[in-house]
Amino acid sequence: MSKYYISVIDVRVIDGRFVPIETVLTKPSNEKAARYTAFRWKNALEMKNLHVNQYGNGSEYRKLMSEQSKRRKKARDLTVEEVVEIIGQAEEEIGAGSSSNITT
Repeated sequence: MSKYYISVIDVRVIDGRFVPIETVLTKPSNEKAARYTAFRWKNALEMKNLHVNQYGNGSEYRKLMSEQSKRRKKARDLTVEEVVEIIGQAEEEIGAGSSSNITT
């Protein structure tokens, strides 16, 4: 019995080029469950660009998951200085918007 997984493809502009980015949304399951889930997400949640893909021997699936993990890790790597800057900006916005001084 073949396994199938659901993915979504986003097209982004990076450095002036169109770059398709495929993101895996589900673990491999049987075909009927994958197609039903994709149908529900397309209709109930109005998601676009969903695709049901065959798992095969898993090499493509593992490659996509690896790329996805690298993108997520890269997006989350913040230095302490960046975090301090973000907190400072948030405090300025909160301080400018509210009239009360709450100290913690």
